[in-house]
Amino acid sequence: MKKLHFICLAALAATFVACEPNNEPVDNATVVTFENVALDSTGYWNGSDFSGGKLVDGAFFVNDYVFDSLFNYGYCNGGFYVSSKTDKQTRGYSNEYSVYADGGADNSKQFAVLYYSAWSAQNARIQFTKAVSPKSVSLTNSTYTYWSLKEGDAISKACAAGDWFKVTIIGQNGDTRTDSLDFYLADFRDGKTFICDTWTSVDLSALGAVTDIYFTIDGTDKGDWGLNTPAYVCLDNLKYE
Repeated sequence: MKKLHFICLAALAATFVACEPNNEPVDNATVVTFENVALDSTGYWNGSDFSGGKLVDGAFFVNDYVFDSLFNYGYCNGGFYVSSKTDKQTRGYSNEYSVYADGGADNSKQFAVLYYSAWSAQNARIQFTKAVSPKSVSLTNSTYTYWSLKEGDAISKACAAGDWFKVTIIGQNGDTRTDSLDFYLADFRDGKTFICDTWTSVDLSALGAVTDIYFTIDGTDKGDWGLNTPAYVCLDNLKYE
């Protein structure tokens, strides 16, 4: 009888354990960190291999690199770079691959840099092979853009009262636009004097299910040819499910 009583108690205890809810969160998200992208001695990849972009952790970051045979010169016509450059002091276009930070987000070594061209806006895009749900992404200024916002340069002026500079993130599911959101890389409206100088996590959940994420960059400093401020933003830790 003692043995039977013990077996019954053990079975009852097992039943309670099996029925106890598991309150631990389940996170099936993919985080794009760019750490597995091979870079050469320059410390960056800029699309000069004419690959059309870079597939990283299931997300394809579009890049349109063009070679002008007349002038024997190659250049990016919009899209993403991958970089490890962290020169926070050198001003100007020669330093277009650097982030104004000590590295990637969360102390990583590598990150992406988006160059936006209004003339080829379709290249500022991340593609997925199927619909996914973006959760968040970390953004900050490139060094080139940071110093142009802060000090001005030969083309752009330093930010003053009323100025702003922002990236707009747009969700697309097939042919349908889902939603969009803005992140201000500089904001001098209403008495503010903000220029983003650190990685900031941006919630993307409002975009819903998407097959593409588009980016546009805009600001108040414009001329006859459009935006004067260098249209760059650094990106890391894109999280999606």
